[in-house]
Amino acid sequence: MQQIEVTKDDIILSVSSIKDLQSCWRKFYFRHEALIVPKYTPSPLQIGSAFHEGLQAFYEGESPEEVLKRIRENYQSQEQEYDDETYIKQCNDNSRITRAMLIGYMNKYKPDEFDKIQPEAEFCILIHEESELRVWIVGKRDGIWKKDGKWWLLENKTFGGTDFENYKKKLALDIQSTIYMLA
Repeated sequence: MQQIEVTKDDIILSVSSIKDLQSCWRKFYFRHEALIVPKYTPSPLQIGSAFHEGLQAFYEGESPEEVLKRIRENYQSQEQEYDDETYIKQCNDNSRITRAMLIGYMNKYKPDEFDKIQPEAEFCILIHEESELRVWIVGKRDGIWKKDGKWWLLENKTFGGTDFENYKKKLALDIQSTIYMLA
């Protein structure tokens, strides 16, 4: 990823910070300015992060067995950080969910299906520059792939809710896809 020489006037945005800014200024401030994070990782974020870690390992050549072991160990290390039965149960439940998702994914898709170009591809784009003000957008795509001479943007989504139909409608208009295509 390109190194950014940040000045006090630079603004660095990500899809996450843009969504937080759109939904709640206070949430944006606490997460992205004051850098205050919750003590415990919420389940959807925990599952999504672990799932993406597993996919990266899978596409970088780890066997399905190694991927599942990595995810199990990831959750076990999170459990050890806290002496909280509720959080430990969350980690156990989420570990099973994540590993089941990965088993389904690894059975359906094969790592050699695409010519590997770049998994977990980071980007940094200068989107505005004026005098002393620069605005950057940064992020990490799940992958950029090439198959049969065509380029593909790989972006896997996890969902922590139950209203799947509503989620599919939102996904079609998701700003993340647009920004990642631009990058």
